[in-house]
Amino acid sequence: MLRLQCVSLCLRRLLHSGTINRDLVLEQLRVCCIEDHVFDVVGKNKAKLNVDHVSMAVGMLWQFQKEKPQLLRTVDLIKSHPQFLTLRVLAENKITQMDNLMLIDTLYSFLRLNVDQHDSLIQQLVSEAWLRLNKLSMASLSKFSICLSDQHLQHSPLMGHITNIMAQKLLTIDDARILTILMISVSSLVSPSLRDALITRIDHLLDTTDPTNYNNPRRVVQFLRNIKYSHRPLLEKCNQILLINIPRMNYVKLSSIKPYFVSLYLLLSYVARSKR
Repeated sequence: MLRLQCVSLCLRRLLHSGTINRDLVLEQLRVCCIEDHVFDVVGKNKAKLNVDHVSMAVGMLWQFQKEKPQLLRTVDLIKSHPQFLTLRVLAENKITQMDNLMLIDTLYSFLRLNVDQHDSLIQQLVSEAWLRLNKLSMASLSKFSICLSDQHLQHSPLMGHITNIMAQKLLTIDDARILTILMISVSSLVSPSLRDALITRIDHLLDTTDPTNYNNPRRVVQFLRNIKYSHRPLLEKCNQILLINIPRMNYVKLSSIKPYFVSLYLLLSYVARSKR
């Protein structure tokens, strides 16, 4: 009898401990399928929200918007929601608690949700990211470079530091997506020697990347257009990859790459004329 009582007591303690250790707020956020559900969870748990909850909620709000066609997005409604202000205030108070990945993802999501670049939240997130710049992964660094470009900081000293880091670690970058994003972001700061090194590296990575990913060659064309430079072998490789993908594209995707085909044609035409 005594043994049964001990077993029963242990089971109750384990169950109680399991309940305590469960993060009920995270569980509620994970099952949200629309923005209003996220705001309901935020509103009901304000006092319990930690840095993980805040970051996850902000990321989910942007993800829900991202999945909608441009014309159906409701960013203005989200920005005007009282619980969005709650998330902004909490995020600003918890910046130093964020890990590097969370910091950049949160900045990216808030910018995508059209929080003004002069808002103190954005400025503090950027300042904290600058302090951690050398510790960021290349994936986070590329996303941070997008955030700076969104704020028209392509010529800033901070983007200059990112350019230097990219140049130093160029041969360690094995992801074409990460590299092409960085190439576009730093294009206004690229020296001729770095330009040549970037072209050599991305030319290699395009050979080792899934050819169904048409965004990589699209970004390469954009980079070459930005720096006003024509490299025929690389342009022809991009052209081949884009052409392979056309049969699988819908109207929206075709419309999105049309400007890059125009740029590609103009760059190739320039190369042909210069050889005459």
